[in-house]
Amino acid sequence: MSKPRFTRQIPNARSKIRPPQTQDVDGDEVVSVARALGSDTRWQIVRALARDTRTIQELTEAVGRSKGTVSTHVKQLENAGVAASRFNVSDSGGVEKEVALAVDEVTLKLSNR
Repeated sequence: MSKPRFTRQIPNARSKIRPPQTQDVDGDEVVSVARALGSDTRWQIVRALARDTRTIQELTEAVGRSKGTVSTHVKQLENAGVAASRFNVSDSGGVEKEVALAVDEVTLKLSNR
């Protein structure tokens, strides 16, 4: 008998740069990932990232929130393993945080059976 599981596929998250990535989550990590994906704002961020890698500034424009709010939500997605980021030097010489999806699909294992 197969183990019960809940799978949430991130929309349109097929990357041309890397092969599709899956994150299997069980135990205490389930709550962290479920909370990360359960926020409307974070889900809007995930949908924006599913289309393309974005800077924090681009995400603020996409979701209509402040830079600080978006940064906090991105950090929660990073902590859950859903998003990853790196810092780049912009054309103007400033530093920008660039965010991308780290996975294309998340599977939450709800039972140890």
